[in-house]
Amino acid sequence: MRQSLLVFVIFLFNSCEDSVSDSYIRLNHFEGINTGFITTLCPFFQNQSDFGTDNWSSGCLEIRGFEYERGFIYELRVLKQYHDKYLADSYQFYYELKEVVSKVQANQDATFEYQLKIIQGDQPVNYLTGNLEDGYSILGRAEVVCENWCDELTDKIESEDRLTGTFEHAENGKIRLIGLRSE
Repeated sequence: MRQSLLVFVIFLFNSCEDSVSDSYIRLNHFEGINTGFITTLCPFFQNQSDFGTDNWSSGCLEIRGFEYERGFIYELRVLKQYHDKYLADSYQFYYELKEVVSKVQANQDATFEYQLKIIQGDQPVNYLTGNLEDGYSILGRAEVVCENWCDELTDKIESEDRLTGTFEHAENGKIRLIGLRSE
């Protein structure tokens, strides 16, 4: 009986150790379109083992106590915690912010791409929302400054099956369209 109790206590402590761990993550200066549980924008991220490489993962991370600002690369010290119970449409774990280790503004010449329109099955899917009069955004979350590209963007989003935009950062978290590519 005593041996069984000891094994149970050791198992219990080991389980607790696995449920919480300190780690570092890096968030990129722009988001990717995530089509997981809901279609939304989520920052590309790296686990500490990928720091210094071009390997970025996509997916939405829940980081409690942290507010992401587009245009900056973050290194964060976080505490990874597992939910006691989680639903099938949620993540098994979340992060709790412990420290913003660094927040560095992206290079001024940094560019990135978003698919603005794709075909899924035989149906068009627009990730670009809005219109010329009211303005455009990516999924209602990243406001697009289109300037000289506005008319061409409006025409191509209606006429093309697949459309990709090239962007750079603009003021106040907005993104500036600097090129279009039909595929």
